[in-house]
Amino acid sequence: MPTAFKKYPDKIKYERQELKDNIVYFVNYDMVQAELRWTAKMETYDQKLAPSVALFNQYFGGSFPSVVFKDIRETKALAYSAFATYARPARKEDPYYFSFYIGTQADKIHEAMGAMKAMLKDLPKDDQIFGAGVDALKKKIETERIVKQQVLFNFDDAVKMGLDHDIRKDV
Repeated sequence: MPTAFKKYPDKIKYERQELKDNIVYFVNYDMVQAELRWTAKMETYDQKLAPSVALFNQYFGGSFPSVVFKDIRETKALAYSAFATYARPARKEDPYYFSFYIGTQADKIHEAMGAMKAMLKDLPKDDQIFGAGVDALKKKIETERIVKQQVLFNFDDAVKMGLDHDIRKDV
């Protein structure tokens, strides 16, 4: 057996640290763009939230037609890139995590942070983007194909989440 494999035990369990305070990390790179990412631990996984989480991600920050993209990047011109996601855990006993990312000019970082805080405090309502999000989510499910070895990976994923069916049916 190669030596590299002997260094790692068969099962490695990552113990999540419980944080009591907010932590900010600064990493200095020689670059013009500033990148900001917020991450927050949320509640433990609940399969009943799957439809809401999927729609929230599509509407709030999943891709091009999202309120985060529209507000932070297009309307206010504060970012090269911006997205938010309410990430599903890998196992049913783990929590969701909410993350937000902004890639902006260094001189706009404070304004971009303020815009994001405002969005998190008061979720913007945009019927057009919401409707487009519902349509995009439906089209994604309609056209997505699970083929070949993806069937096994999806089955394993469902078992880890305590499911006995394809979660897309719920969504």
